[in-house]
Amino acid sequence: RDAWLQLRAEVESLTDSWLTHALKSLSIISSRSNCVNVLVTTTQLIPALAKVLLYSLGSVFPIENIYSATKIGKESCLSGVVSSALVLTLHML
Repeated sequence: RDAWLQLRAEVESLTDSWLTHALKSLSIISSRSNCVNVLVTTTQLIPALAKVLLYSLGSVFPIENIYSATKIGKESCLSGVVSSALVLTLHML
């Protein structure tokens, strides 16, 4: 655990606190009503979920909003996400 925390600190240092800024931005978005964070990745789902946990992104990306486009491609995956969002929007009306 200590080695992982040291590595994260080094990455933060080398990237001008990219992860800290990303987490802050994602937290602001997820705290807004009618807003959600959606993660679409070309990584397979299990490794993607592991990365979400390793980088402490679980609080800003609910598991139901994490999609893998590995098998169907990014375009098809994003179309599905947009379709789901439209259905949810219509149900809210």
